[in-house]
Amino acid sequence: MRMLPAAHLPLKNKRGTPQLAKGKPASKVAHFSAPLKGLSLRSELTEGDPLLASVLTNWVVEDDRITVRPGYRMLSQLAAHTPISTLIPYYGEPSKLAAASAGSLYDTAGVLLSSGYGNDYWSWTSFSNLSTTDYTVMVNGVDGVVSWDGAAVPAGPVVAVTSISKTNPAQVTVAAADISKFTNGMVIRIAGAVGDFAVCNGTKTITSVNTPVNTFTLPGVNLAAATGTSGAGITAQPFGSFVKEAITVGAETWINPLRFDKVISHMNRLWFADSDNLRSTTCRCKPRPGPLNCFRWMCCSSAAGTSWRCTRGPSTAAAGSTTRW
Repeated sequence: MRMLPAAHLPLKNKRGTPQLAKGKPASKVAHFSAPLKGLSLRSELTEGDPLLASVLTNWVVEDDRITVRPGYRMLSQLAAHTPISTLIPYYGEPSKLAAASAGSLYDTAGVLLSSGYGNDYWSWTSFSNLSTTDYTVMVNGVDGVVSWDGAAVPAGPVVAVTSISKTNPAQVTVAAADISKFTNGMVIRIAGAVGDFAVCNGTKTITSVNTPVNTFTLPGVNLAAATGTSGAGITAQPFGSFVKEAITVGAETWINPLRFDKVISHMNRLWFADSDNLRSTTCRCKPRPGPLNCFRWMCCSSAAGTSWRCTRGPSTAAAGSTTRW
C-alpha cells in the first residue's frame, strides 16, 4: 500500500474522471477517410473533397485503401560513379550481391571483386551439384562461362612457368619462390604455351603441388608424345572466387562457349544459348575436384529439325563421337 505524506493535497475529483479545460473537453476523437481519390493540388488552396490529398508521399492509392509504396534504400555507390548494368545474386550462405559496371564486378561495399570482362550484360543462374559449395554461374556472350562461389578471394599473381614436362600427366615447374602460391585442388589459368604444349593453356585444376619439388601436376594433360621444349613466355595464374570454366566442345565446332549469353539450370544440368546460332546447349557435370566439382563439361546441342545429340569427351568415348540422348 502506498503511503501519502500528511501534507499531500486531496484529489478534487476522487472518481478520477476526465476534467474539462475552460469548460470544454480537452480532446476528442475524429474519424476521417483515406484519400481514395488520390492527389489534388487544389486542396492546398481551398478546403475541398476530404477524399483528395494535397500531399501523398510514399503512398499508393488503391480501390478501397491506400498502401505504403514499395521503397528502396541505397546499398552502395561506386567510387567511379559508373553506371551499374546488372546485379548478380549469390544464393548460398551467406547470400551476396555483385554489381557489374565498366567490365568489373563489385560487392555492395563498392570493393572490386573481379575485372577484365568484355561487357556488363550478364545472364546468371544458381547451381549446385555433387559439390558442397553453391555457385552462381554466369555468361555475358564474350567471356565464356564464369562461376562464383560467393567469396571475395581475388585472383592470384601471374607466375612465370620455368618448364613443362613431356609426361602423362604433364608437370609444370615454377621458381622456388613461387611454388607457395599454389595449393592442391586450386584452379589456375595457364597461358602462352605453343606447339604440342598448347593443350596446357586455359583453365586447369592442379594436384601434387611441390611433389616433386617446385612442380605441380595437370591431371588429364598428356604430353608423352610432345616434341621440342615448352619454351619461354608461359604463365600460370591462380583464380580467385570467380573462375572461368573450361568447356569441352568436341566435334560440334559450331558451339562457341565464349558466345554463350544465356544460362538456366534444370535437372542438375546447365543450359546455355547464344544469339549467333539460336540453338540451346546443355552442359552436364560429373564429380571431380574443382570449382563445380565436375570431371569436365560435356556440351550437348540441339539443331533445328534433329534429335538431341551429346558430344562426349575422350574419357567416355572416342573423341568427337556422338550418341542419342
